[in-house]
Amino acid sequence: MNTRLPLLIFGIFASVAALAQIKEPAKWTYAPSSASVGAGSEVELIFKATIQSGWHLYSTEFPCEDGPMKAVFSFVPHASYKLAGAPVSVNPIGRHDDTFDCDVKYFSNTGEFRQKIKVQSLPLKISGELEYQVCSEASGQCIPGTLDFIFDKWTAASSAEKKKITSGTQAKITSPKQ
Repeated sequence: MNTRLPLLIFGIFASVAALAQIKEPAKWTYAPSSASVGAGSEVELIFKATIQSGWHLYSTEFPCEDGPMKAVFSFVPHASYKLAGAPVSVNPIGRHDDTFDCDVKYFSNTGEFRQKIKVQSLPLKISGELEYQVCSEASGQCIPGTLDFIFDKWTAASSAEKKKITSGTQAKITSPKQ
């Protein structure tokens, strides 16, 4: 019996599996600026991306409407909070993109977004989704991704509310979209 055939079949399947691997050029973490909150207080939600070398992540704001996909935050409405302004991209790089013939803003290596929240009541629960796009500087390949987020672990700030509201912050990351 030919022993090369099983090795050849295994090699083909291994190659296909390696090519089918989902690329994740951006890894996400997120946390509130303070875990201690009270009604009427303001807190920032901080989203940080670590971006693979040779890739970039687009910002939330730039004037180009027919260009690359901007990062977009969608928050699930809840009576316990109100958004205080729009999400802010912290120190993105600006440049003119010849492909789209427009000015864009993006991040390389690391990226940070912040969203201010005004606490209306406790218990506080904030959830939503971030849609984003990362592109390879070498090949031009672009990959969309999503980050589902939940901020549901808060401690009451006032002395009358010292009890723990809930505990921990969870993440479900789905990246990239295929």
